[in-house]
Amino acid sequence: MVVLILLLLAMPLAARPLPVTPMQMDPDQLLLSLREGKPAMPDADCTALGLWECRADALARVRDISIRWVQLDDDAELEAILTMAAPAEWSNVTYVFDRQAEWKMAGSFLCRDNRCDLNNMVSVHNLTGDSPPLLCLSRDIGGSGSVTLTTEAFHLRDGQFWPVFQVTRFEHGPFATSATTKQYVRTSSNRLVVHTIRERPPGASPQNLCEVWQWVPAKQSFAQVPQDRSRYCNPKTATPYADKSHWTDLPSHP
Repeated sequence: MVVLILLLLAMPLAARPLPVTPMQMDPDQLLLSLREGKPAMPDADCTALGLWECRADALARVRDISIRWVQLDDDAELEAILTMAAPAEWSNVTYVFDRQAEWKMAGSFLCRDNRCDLNNMVSVHNLTGDSPPLLCLSRDIGGSGSVTLTTEAFHLRDGQFWPVFQVTRFEHGPFATSATTKQYVRTSSNRLVVHTIRERPPGASPQNLCEVWQWVPAKQSFAQVPQDRSRYCNPKTATPYADKSHWTDLPSHP
């Protein structure tokens, strides 16, 4: 049962893309409208963003708004990442816009401001040398009294974000005796190595699990490679070999 729980913690997500919404404003116009209130935002765009602060009668504006232009797919057009603090929602928000024939919002991500770091909420990584650039979302999705720090990776293809990988960097339930789980992600040129450490209760002898993943172009996602486990993981300790992989740039929990 414990092994099954550990296996479920690092897994590719169900292959269902995020919704896409056409936008009337381009990302630079949205930035100005959100920051200064001018030009006024079309109602349809404001509805798509779902923010009180974009309304014409809003009493407060968003804070710490910034825009980044990044390459997330294989066309020549750069994608825009718009990040901000939305005080009316007590949240940090990130939107990603992709231009095909027109500008569209390809991703909308929100977390309570005490559940993620605005500066590290969204990042772009090539997790392995043969995987495409992925949008990585890091936040706490735990419920009341619990902590579940996750990183989800999304691949942009054909104008849509597809979830391709998720790890739980730290998890602890609402009670002092709840199990504590940490996951660390290492990488080589063409493999991901995920090390899971579980203590039940906290402070108990840890249970280790070491899993190896690869990018599969035909599936456009990561998949486990059980036959490579002995190459990257010590079979006696179920921990990664330090000389076979190195740390990724993904956020990690101490």
